Amino acid sequence: MTLPNLNRTDKDSIKWFILLPSGHEGPYSLNHLSRLRDKKKLSPMVRVWCEGLAKALSLEDALKLEVLPSLTTTAQGVPGQEYEVSSFGDLPPPVPLEVTENVSYESSKSPLRETVRNSAPISRLAVAVVALVGGVVVGMLLYSKSREEFAFRRWPRMTPELHQRILREHRFDGWTKPIFFKEYLPRDHSQIWLVTSGFQACDVQAVFTSVPDRLLALSDEKVSFVARGQLAGHVAELAEFDFRDGTKLVPGLYEMEVKATQCKWDGVLPKIMSFFQGPPSEYLARTKVVLYSGGSLAFHETLAKLLKKKEERIIQEKGQAALYWQDLQQKFETLEAITLQVEQHFLDFLDAPPGTHKARTKAMVDDYTRKYGAFLTSFVLELERGQRSRPGTGAAMEANYELLIRMTAKKIGLESMKFIEEFLGTKSVPSLKQQAQFRSRIRSSYGLLKKEINQKLVQVSLDQVK
Repeated sequence: MTLPNLNRTDKDSIKWFILLPSGHEGPYSLNHLSRLRDKKKLSPMVRVWCEGLAKALSLEDALKLEVLPSLTTTAQGVPGQEYEVSSFGDLPPPVPLEVTENVSYESSKSPLRETVRNSAPISRLAVAVVALVGGVVVGMLLYSKSREEFAFRRWPRMTPELHQRILREHRFDGWTKPIFFKEYLPRDHSQIWLVTSGFQACDVQAVFTSVPDRLLALSDEKVSFVARGQLAGHVAELAEFDFRDGTKLVPGLYEMEVKATQCKWDGVLPKIMSFFQGPPSEYLARTKVVLYSGGSLAFHETLAKLLKKKEERIIQEKGQAALYWQDLQQKFETLEAITLQVEQHFLDFLDAPPGTHKARTKAMVDDYTRKYGAFLTSFVLELERGQRSRPGTGAAMEANYELLIRMTAKKIGLESMKFIEEFLGTKSVPSLKQQAQFRSRIRSSYGLLKKEINQKLVQVSLDQVK
């Protein structure tokens, strides 16, 4: 058996539906259905269907499909029997009807015919009743043929443009067509219309769960809700949402689990045209739907732009994060360099002859204040101003590092002022031993400061990797 418009990768394409008495389930790929059959979880005779088929096939026949480039194909062994091919664009494909052909057998020599032939003449009243019923049936058939088109009234809040779009995207496919919902929304996304070409009236409940990274929102979030309504006149209007996740309907791609119960024919004409046989009382389906007023095509175009914007934002955030860590490292390296310079400044002062100590102390202090003291003070003030200008924007780690930088700068300044006060308080000329003690204390104090700064630099590198 061959089919049109199917390439050799179609066994991997997720486009096949399982037809059940109460509805349909899918889409799946043929390879997935084949694995279910091999595991004895699915009968090889179950009916399956995909877009491009006018009739459903058994799973066994579907797995034997071949490929031809022609637009129409013929079933092997059945000359002249062709499968119609149709394209539905961006719309969900209609599920075909399972048609059972009734074959009447007549025999002029059957016992029944002989019994009728030999029975008493039928009364004129019975003939009139039969003729009347036949006329009504024929009249209804002719009437239905003249109205074989999909039509429904425009609901409140439904724009004329949307109403016309729905009419274009649906068609009359027979009175016994099963339920197959297509979703539509108004511009404010305040409600959902589930539209079907079927002629059933049911109680409808639908559970919607957003597909990750497929919502039209810059932030990553999850939305799920339950909605209920009544199917009548081809439309089930869902206007009240019971949210499980999130607080509002965000346009995007959703998983929909829909259940229709207590189904019956919607009106007298469908009952007559269906020969008074009721529809399946329950319908179940799981599928993906686009909840966006602009439709599926406009949704995918908008989503592509949004994903690109998200990617650019991520790149920008990564760039900003890299700049932050680089700036943080530079600040600690600056403090390390200042510590080395202040230490060397005091050691150079102590290397002068002891007799020049008192004469050189004031010049040394002024030089320290001009080069290092003023810098440390402005460094701390700039950090504090920067922190105040970004209230609440930094994480706990960022705030902690800003505090560490300020405290380290202040500690360098405090240690320096202690030595300066000692130098200024020395009234006599220090001995060589006292100068040696000063040098040892300076190296020890500033050595601890440099060690602390190096530890913070290591921690910055580790946190940046995280």
